[in-house]
Amino acid sequence: MRNLVEIHGLELTEARRVRKWIFQKFSENPLVNYLVVEIFATYIEDRENGVKPYLRLVNTCHNGTTLIINQLRDSGLDVEHVKLEGFYPKKK
Repeated sequence: MRNLVEIHGLELTEARRVRKWIFQKFSENPLVNYLVVEIFATYIEDRENGVKPYLRLVNTCHNGTTLIINQLRDSGLDVEHVKLEGFYPKKK
């Protein structure tokens, strides 16, 4: 499975900027070939109505996970990691 990075809680223009930043951040790393980014049109707030955007890494293969998380933390956003049990690609 590819490493899926989800962007949550940002307006579309800012989310696209973060998406571009992610691919630039990994441009010299072979992991970029296994990275996909999905933008979610969500609005995240805490109890005090503070906006809480974040990035979520979703993957099954954990090679490079620590590196990816550390790189994503440079975004200034919270980073969440979800480990999947499995990924089943479409049949050819």
